[in-house]
Amino acid sequence: MTTSEEKKNEFRALFETMNLGVSYQNSKGEIIKVNPAALRILGLTEDQMKGKTSIDPSWKAIKEDGADYPGETHPSMLALKTGVPVLNKVMGVFNVSKKKYCWIKIDAIPQFKNGEKKPYQVYTTFDDITTTKETELQLKENEKRYIRAQKMGKVGNWEYDIKTGLLWGSDETLRIFGLNPKKNNFSLNYFEKKVAQQNFVRQAMINLIEKGEKYDIQYEINIQKKTKIVHSKAKIIYDTNGKILKIAGVIQDISKKYKRKIELKESEDKFFKVFKNSSNAIILKRFSDFKIINSNEATFKVTGFTSKELKGLKLSKIGIWKSKKDYKKYENTITKKNKIKGFETEFTKKNGENRIWQISGEIIQIKNEKFILTIIEDVTEVRNAEIELKKQRNFTTAMTENQPAAIIACDEKGKLALFNKAAKKWHGIDVMKIPEEKWAENYNLFKTDGKTILKTEEIPLVQAFNDVKVVNFEMLIKAKNQKPRFVICNGAPFFDALGNKLGALVVMNDITHQKNIEHRLKNSRAQIKKALSEIERSEFLLNESGKIAKIGAWEFNSVTKKRRWSNQVFKIYGLPIGKVPPFEETFKYYTNGSAKILKKAINNSLANNAKFDLELSFKNAQKEKLWVNVIGYPILNEKKEVISIRGIMQDITDQKLIREKIEKTQEMHSLLANNTNDIICLQEPDSTFKYISPSIKNLLGYEQTEFIGKQVFSIVHKDDIVPLINAMKKKNFNNSSTEAYPFRALHKNGYFIWLEFLSSPVYKDGKINYFVTSARDITQWILAKEEIQQYQTSLQKLTTEITIIEEKQKKKIASNIHDHLSQSLVISKMRIKKLKKNPQVNVIYEDLQFIESHISDALENSRKITYELSPPILYQLGVIEALNWLVEDLENKYKIKFRLQTAISSIKISELKSIILYRSIQEILTNAIKHADASLIKIDIKKTKKGVNIFIVDDGVGFDTSILNEFKNQSGSGFGLFTVQERIKNLQGRFTITSKINKGTSIKIFIPQLK
Repeated sequence: MTTSEEKKNEFRALFETMNLGVSYQNSKGEIIKVNPAALRILGLTEDQMKGKTSIDPSWKAIKEDGADYPGETHPSMLALKTGVPVLNKVMGVFNVSKKKYCWIKIDAIPQFKNGEKKPYQVYTTFDDITTTKETELQLKENEKRYIRAQKMGKVGNWEYDIKTGLLWGSDETLRIFGLNPKKNNFSLNYFEKKVAQQNFVRQAMINLIEKGEKYDIQYEINIQKKTKIVHSKAKIIYDTNGKILKIAGVIQDISKKYKRKIELKESEDKFFKVFKNSSNAIILKRFSDFKIINSNEATFKVTGFTSKELKGLKLSKIGIWKSKKDYKKYENTITKKNKIKGFETEFTKKNGENRIWQISGEIIQIKNEKFILTIIEDVTEVRNAEIELKKQRNFTTAMTENQPAAIIACDEKGKLALFNKAAKKWHGIDVMKIPEEKWAENYNLFKTDGKTILKTEEIPLVQAFNDVKVVNFEMLIKAKNQKPRFVICNGAPFFDALGNKLGALVVMNDITHQKNIEHRLKNSRAQIKKALSEIERSEFLLNESGKIAKIGAWEFNSVTKKRRWSNQVFKIYGLPIGKVPPFEETFKYYTNGSAKILKKAINNSLANNAKFDLELSFKNAQKEKLWVNVIGYPILNEKKEVISIRGIMQDITDQKLIREKIEKTQEMHSLLANNTNDIICLQEPDSTFKYISPSIKNLLGYEQTEFIGKQVFSIVHKDDIVPLINAMKKKNFNNSSTEAYPFRALHKNGYFIWLEFLSSPVYKDGKINYFVTSARDITQWILAKEEIQQYQTSLQKLTTEITIIEEKQKKKIASNIHDHLSQSLVISKMRIKKLKKNPQVNVIYEDLQFIESHISDALENSRKITYELSPPILYQLGVIEALNWLVEDLENKYKIKFRLQTAISSIKISELKSIILYRSIQEILTNAIKHADASLIKIDIKKTKKGVNIFIVDDGVGFDTSILNEFKNQSGSGFGLFTVQERIKNLQGRFTITSKINKGTSIKIFIPQLK
């Protein structure tokens, strides 16, 4: 055999037996030869491979990131195209026989014939790296599982290098400390700044290093103005020489867990305080014999019997029930229905005094025995005082709110408590919660010079509160967007019957008009200035994380039957770390049927690719009773078959016990809340009921189930539906108003009762989630409200009397100006004219001319003031001519177009009624000029058989006329029109008004004429 043949045989043997896959492709990229290793790696036969090119889609080639690997970019094709070797490329190719991807590392070498620059073929070698690749993927998966475990338990790990002093933290540790994991600017200095108890944490670390003491501590950190509670554990890592290398530890945010413990204790304390300190009597009776077991301190106050006297007795045997029939009814109701609410009847106290009690009760179970929890509320004084109190409150509100004078008051602490309509209007703002030393600044209170702001001790209300009687104190209010207003103040402190100071009150009257007259006549003061303008990344770390969160990881391979546990799973089972016990043996630790539930879940997961998440009863090897949360995730092979289950196991005993205690406490709170007589409910934003308290039965006769999922409007009186919807939108819901709103609701028996409701929004993620609403019966209050109508009649008469007095005062002032001031000015002017003709005073001729000019101006102003105060044309020629003069004057003064049309020359009414009618129309026109922003105001006067119709129409901005019907309107809007309305009523006339926003306002006045 020749040397050449020997080399060929050696090459052939190497080609046939080597573990590397080898293939040859011609210049077209077609495979012309492959060795057995290539066929084995790719799972194909030689016939299947020969003739194929890299572009053939059956390769299903992918890159390392899972993306498609285009055929024209395969190493062999690139080597043919470029003539340059392509080395160390990794590719995933689908192995048909194994039905999964195998990973290969490829080298492609182009081959040339002598003298040619373009390769005629390429040979490719590739190595099977599937096992290595799968190991890498498994490591990445384990890393992801570790990160998920940290996030789930909010557990991070950290390391402190002793030599360098550098502190490192995992992503979760950085998140706990409020840092961005991508930036990783965690340091020892940053850590110490955030720790609230630095000395405590530093000493714990020293004790670990120097004394070998256990580092297992809980401390506070301050992150972004919030306090977190964290739990941290650590141990020392040594090098091969036994020297300290670093400190490695874990940290967990336990703020929520700590907060739940605090809330539980507060909830328990709150319940105990409710029972002990309740002003209502609370009695616990045994259901079997109705004998009293216990009672609170309030029981003695309500019944006159001490707890010792009541213990062991029945309520029916101590003579407090005035009616045996009522007692039987109470006993039968609670026996049949297990509860009773708002049962009201008369009782007799130990001292013989008759009282009205309201009893509510419910049967509860304590340690398998039934008891009756009874709540007794003495409502005698409440019932007697309710009507009187409401009358007084309404009368006081009506008097203060509708006074033309501004009224302000403070309470016994000197804090503002009352600001009536006039006060709000004059100051331009409502009551503000600010200290008294800032009142003058915020309410714009000045001395009469308009420049000097009042000192705190000079403010009238402060003086009155300090026991100084305020008499005719003048000051200036310079509210924003208003003209300065001069007011005269009178005030004093007020006391109760025992001489205790209750607060102070000041009444302010507007004297701006008088001051303006004085200013015009004297012409000696400057203009008033405007008001002042003025927020070990090793298994140790994973196990320590699990210890803090009590979370362990487990895996069960259904093919090999092998199982793996993390250290924390062994700890939960109470077993030494090491060998996992047999499969069936592990189920013995699950109690109360939990083993059967877990088996069923595992079998279902294996059969149906289903995840499970269970809370199970458990007893570990130390006989400790626990609750565990077991979660399992099925793992699939390439055939989408479940081959294993991986999951976590967590000890949730503490959380379970806390939840049970909270539920118990909430049950007791609910028990107390359910005995109220008011209706308590939860509603969707569209008013649909999510929950309604059982008291609906007592108040309206309905069962709870009749309302769940329905809206309230089904029982609302038809006349109240639209106002109720508006109130829900504008007041109560959108603005969280605390003002109660009344409406009529249909009782199941067919009659209506009056209810008033309060509603508060509950927010979630910045949006209203639902509303908490309470409603109570105010029928008796509504009946009492009718008495207010009598006061309204008195108000009409008072309005007329005030008008008469005002007219008399105005007429007197006008007469004084005309008879005295004007005559004096005329005489002065005549005297100056005479002096001007005297040649001897030519030296002061210009001064005389200046004085004469100013006297003329003063005379003209006095005439204007006289006409404004008391127009003579009204008394001499009547209302029609006075109105013609008025509209001409207003048109010239305000540059607004007026049009008065009438076919009659006079209105046959008395002089008094003429004055009232004229002043009413003047008020309407003045109101339109101030607020309507109109360009045209039309007045049309028409005579009818019974009287005269007066139509006043403007093309202004319009307004909401409902404010005229609000008895308790707090804004002050429309009070002038309200006064006009009352004046017209007093003339036996009618006043109607309609207005549309941006369309204008129309007013119709009807006045009956004298026959």
